[in-house]
Amino acid sequence: QPVVLSYQRMRESARAIVDGELDVGERLATECFELGQAAGQPDALTFYFGQLINLRFHQGRMDELSAIVAQEVENNPGIPSLQAALAILYCETDHLDDARAPFTELTDRLDDLHRDLSWLVLTVLLADACFQLGDADRAPKLHAALEPFRQQCADNATNWCKTWCSCA
Repeated sequence: QPVVLSYQRMRESARAIVDGELDVGERLATECFELGQAAGQPDALTFYFGQLINLRFHQGRMDELSAIVAQEVENNPGIPSLQAALAILYCETDHLDDARAPFTELTDRLDDLHRDLSWLVLTVLLADACFQLGDADRAPKLHAALEPFRQQCADNATNWCKTWCSCA
């Protein structure tokens, strides 16, 4: 089953990234994409894109994705995790003024977002952006959203991060 093998590579990629084996993670992410694309999996590019964001974050190379992420947010306004990725990308590349709009818009409607596979990860990314932006007004909302998950890890198969409440 190519789709199952593609998903397995995605999980292996995430584990390699967590283990600090970023070259292995990138190779596995590429294999995941190629397998998914060959199988006609409609989400293959989306999954690959998520893995690249995660990799570039850990490599300190988020600036390479600025234009692509901004375009993807524009093309896919219904995917809030992309908006969270754009906010943290701008924070990580010292474009704090640019980060405020996607951060504010998404945080202000956090209660209305569907709690799907990406919700916890995007909320952790928003908490990180909140900290970097020094937004004390929105920090309590994010803290309250994350507090029940304080001892857990956020994982949507393409991104992994320790749940923490930097907004406290």
